[in-house]
Amino acid sequence: MRAPQSPAKPEYRVSRPAKNTVNVGLRVGLWQLGFGVVGAMVWGALAGPKAALAGFAGGLIAAISTVYFAVRAQTPEGADAGQMLGNFVRAEVRKWAILMALFFVAITLFKDNFAPVISVFSASLLVWLAALGWTSTMPDAPADE
Repeated sequence: MRAPQSPAKPEYRVSRPAKNTVNVGLRVGLWQLGFGVVGAMVWGALAGPKAALAGFAGGLIAAISTVYFAVRAQTPEGADAGQMLGNFVRAEVRKWAILMALFFVAITLFKDNFAPVISVFSASLLVWLAALGWTSTMPDAPADE
């Protein structure tokens, strides 16, 4: 008598190319950098050049972390789900490490003037709300079936 065999695990494959994910990530990063420039101008007008530099640093922190994640989280087409999830988790953990390091530098440099850093960083994160609609309107995005 043969022992019952366990059913084979289904193999899931990534069907969308990573190019679209990287494009969205780079686009969000550029918009966040733009928010950093605008935030720096606002803080510069309100509180002077040191506040402007601190505000730009906040936008730069958001942009660097976004672009890093977009580039590192990509998975080649045809990769299995485990590889995709592994890339995603590793990129997210490293992004948080980069964020902590950049905020440590910002706190050290702008300890007396930290409000511009955190306010422009927070405003830059709002770009992600607009980005929710970008993937369906990008010209190279595959059509949903």
